[in-house]
Amino acid sequence: DLILPKLKAHYQRNKEKAKHDAIEYYKNNKASCLAKSKEKHWKRRQVWLDIIKKLGLDKCAYCGYDRCFAAIDLHHIDPLSKVDNVGWIMRRIPSVVAIEEIKKCVALCATCDRELHFKGDINVWQPQPPQLH
Repeated sequence: DLILPKLKAHYQRNKEKAKHDAIEYYKNNKASCLAKSKEKHWKRRQVWLDIIKKLGLDKCAYCGYDRCFAAIDLHHIDPLSKVDNVGWIMRRIPSVVAIEEIKKCVALCATCDRELHFKGDINVWQPQPPQLH
């Protein structure tokens, strides 16, 4: 119980030096830092893809498109229940709260999502495929 306050106090006393040291380390090891950051990004992305597949959100709910996940958009079923943007959620480490937000969505391919938005029916989710074309 006493360790955390001591660490906080130590950090407050040495905040500027720690910031300076971090900047210097980055300057001297930029390529390594960028490589580690990129590696973390791809690992986190793979974790999210696995979660999305387990939730069944890896193909379009309207037309069944599933060739390329980059063409799948996660569309909030009820926009009023939206707490956070899915794009921002997926940049963070998965959490229970983030996964609950993803569960509020339906997967749509880019075409079906754009047509849904264009028709102005974005507040109405229809489980059966509508006549989009």
